[in-house]
Amino acid sequence: MELLMEPVAGQSGQQAFTVAMDAEHGRLGSLPPTLAPAGPRRCASVSKPGNEWHRPVCFTMLRVSVDAPGPAMNTPAPDWMPDAAKGTYPGWVQRKAVTLAKRDQKRGGVGNVQQYRLAIHEAVLASEGHDHWTGEWLDWELIGTYDNRDPATGKGESKKRFAMLPTLDQRSNQPEPDFVICAWRTNDAKHDMTPQELLEFCSAVVKHSPNWV
Repeated sequence: MELLMEPVAGQSGQQAFTVAMDAEHGRLGSLPPTLAPAGPRRCASVSKPGNEWHRPVCFTMLRVSVDAPGPAMNTPAPDWMPDAAKGTYPGWVQRKAVTLAKRDQKRGGVGNVQQYRLAIHEAVLASEGHDHWTGEWLDWELIGTYDNRDPATGKGESKKRFAMLPTLDQRSNQPEPDFVICAWRTNDAKHDMTPQELLEFCSAVVKHSPNWV
């Protein structure tokens, strides 16, 4: 089945198309939210160039709205980022956005990759290079170098080497693109604690520290 699409005026941030669906090859059935009938059922006689045959075709016009690339697609590395990491940064943002969007969609989230790209980039800009929870400067040269397929990953020396690797921490347990930036060491220690739970835990550690042997 061939879909014939004609661009039409769309809303801000979207492109709208009119689509002709050949009723002989496909049924409309239940339309997804992005599809809406844009006209009555129509019939016409079509022929193949260079041939004698022709046949009647009936179709229904549909209006399709799809996300269009916008300014948010541009996620350049911030000025404060070390030069060694600037070339890696856009690809790192893209890979993280794809991975986290897919993960959260499986958990019931509705955000798309573009929204995750923007949320990640905004979190990086807001961090100004520091760990959100501890204020420590992060080792941005490490982005894109962590390989979880390496057997040594997550063990002793590897964990020390990547301790200050910038990572993404979701502010809540909800499947949505709302992040802060923190070191892998911090993220590992915090795990799934809420900010309040983290504060209470750290306070308990500090309060009890004089009793350490």
